[in-house]
Amino acid sequence: MNWSSQINRFQPLSADDVPLFAPPREMDQAVATYNKAIDLLAQDSLDIARIALRKLAASYPLFPQPAFLLGCCLALSGQYREAVDWVEQAMLAGLPEDMDMDARQCLASLKKKTAAAPEQTGTEKPVASLPIQSANILEKTGRRGKVKMASEREKRDVLRRGEFPEEEETFVVDKRSPAEWLRLALPVVAGVLVLATLVVAAIRWLPESKLFQRPESDAVRLAWLLDQLGDLSADQETAASLLQAYHQQFDGEPAAVTPTLTPEATTTAAPTPLPSPSPQPTATPQPTATSSPTPEPTPTVDPAVAALELAAETTALASQALAEEDLAQAGIALVKARDLLAGLPDDTRSIAVTLPAGEQRAEVDRLLDAIAVSAARALRLLAEPEFAAGDYEAALEYYLPAYEIYPEAYGGGVAYYVGRCYQLLGQKETAKPYFEFVIARFSGRDIARSAAYRLSEMGD
Repeated sequence: MNWSSQINRFQPLSADDVPLFAPPREMDQAVATYNKAIDLLAQDSLDIARIALRKLAASYPLFPQPAFLLGCCLALSGQYREAVDWVEQAMLAGLPEDMDMDARQCLASLKKKTAAAPEQTGTEKPVASLPIQSANILEKTGRRGKVKMASEREKRDVLRRGEFPEEEETFVVDKRSPAEWLRLALPVVAGVLVLATLVVAAIRWLPESKLFQRPESDAVRLAWLLDQLGDLSADQETAASLLQAYHQQFDGEPAAVTPTLTPEATTTAAPTPLPSPSPQPTATPQPTATSSPTPEPTPTVDPAVAALELAAETTALASQALAEEDLAQAGIALVKARDLLAGLPDDTRSIAVTLPAGEQRAEVDRLLDAIAVSAARALRLLAEPEFAAGDYEAALEYYLPAYEIYPEAYGGGVAYYVGRCYQLLGQKETAKPYFEFVIARFSGRDIARSAAYRLSEMGD
């Protein structure tokens, strides 16, 4: 049989011409390799084509064309016994009808050849005729110095990778040295240090700088001016002295020479005796009439307006204390402002105060409601050491505002200790209402029984 003409009858295939024998991607690669082997045979590269066909036939037993073509190539080289095995494998996998007849004829011819003469010695043996007969493949494990046998699947993968090296991806593990890790870590550590420095500066240093310090409140300056205006008259001489005192108080400027103003006042009063050159005694009462306008500049301050201005000043001090988070002083100032506004009509106004008495009272009540619990607690904590030291008057300076802000503070404890301070100071009548409040409000509790016991001590 002419094996060269039989080899020339093989034509290139496409993936649609063969049955499904592997995943689509592997099928495309296998068909491409098969077509490449046909091209190599046409270029008289029998050895290279035979190697590619051998790998295909061993890797994909259900792909019959490579096995049949490999058998023909081996028969051309005189290796009839191995050629019989590959042709039988191709027929077992199922060839197309046109190739099946050729395979039967080739198989019959090969069997005659093998029966007539033994196979030549020294010819090459199949490296991987069948996957199960392939040589043992070793692969390196993760543990150094030890190896293990590769599985059948891994053997086939190794054979395929040798056939399609351009299709495979190679992953290289890049092992970094300690110096490289240090070089990568330095920018990260530097960034963390810079961020930590900025955070610490924002928390500790910036609030203490002059940029973030709050200037002295304008309300304090205004309150000082209002106090001075309430004591001085409204003429020009007094306004000048007040302006000089203001600069001396806040700006540190030296006060102007104020004694020069008083001689002017005396010179204005000096002309009064001049109209009496005659010896008549009736001329002497006339200077008294001219000197009478001097007491007119003394203004009559409305007590309601003065109380409103003082309440506004106290409220401003409370707002400043709240800004500084001093709840105790804020509570004391708000209680004082509430007492000043208690008896004022709602429409009471002052030029120096923007809000009338009614709105000012509502603002004070709003602030007290917002800090009632916390301010009462802060005042109680300040009073407890004074009470423990036996300074009951000093303790009352904190207990009383706490009671006025929030009478039920500390579960009635504030009211109880107010009464207790008055009792220890010997003011029993003043102490009784506070004990009675505790008994009425917290009936059935231990503090109510303690208040009742204190009343019994006072003989009530």
